[in-house]
Amino acid sequence: MSGSAALTVAPAGPRLAGALAGRTFPRYRPLLDKAGTDPGVVALALFEGRDAIGLLLGRVAGPTASLLSVSVADSRRRRGGGAALLAAFEREAAMRGARRLAARFTAPRGPVSPVRALFSAAGWTEPARVSTVYAIDREASLAAPWFTRAQPRLRRMLIQPWREAGDRVLRLIGPANWCHEE
Repeated sequence: MSGSAALTVAPAGPRLAGALAGRTFPRYRPLLDKAGTDPGVVALALFEGRDAIGLLLGRVAGPTASLLSVSVADSRRRRGGGAALLAAFEREAAMRGARRLAARFTAPRGPVSPVRALFSAAGWTEPARVSTVYAIDREASLAAPWFTRAQPRLRRMLIQPWREAGDRVLRLIGPANWCHEE
């Protein structure tokens, strides 16, 4: 379809899951199936004519709406689609009672250039990068298939008991990103 077709934003849900799943991270794909039935899930599709070319996923919990994922097909960028998705998310979040919008990135290098440009143009501040820390038994992790496959990339990874993490490690991951319960 040519770039002259109108861009529209509409709710996304299970009927579009197959077409849009590749537009987000695997961990967020199940949200497409919950859209429309879970009031905390915001799923918005971007269309150019009849083609689904973009997706925004977010959550609303109380007064805060969190942007989880936003993506527009590479060949359709720089036409206002990302801005349309972001504006629709802002409206939807407000209708659901959110008074605060937040975005966080778990990517190691933070948001990519197109996302930075989108947020800047919309007046959003750059999202904070966050780390995810998982508690897992050392022996189980070393035997896990994911660890064996990832081992060449994880040569510098340190696996140690949480209690032995020490102040240096806790400073590296940042106290805002961890919770410790005994």
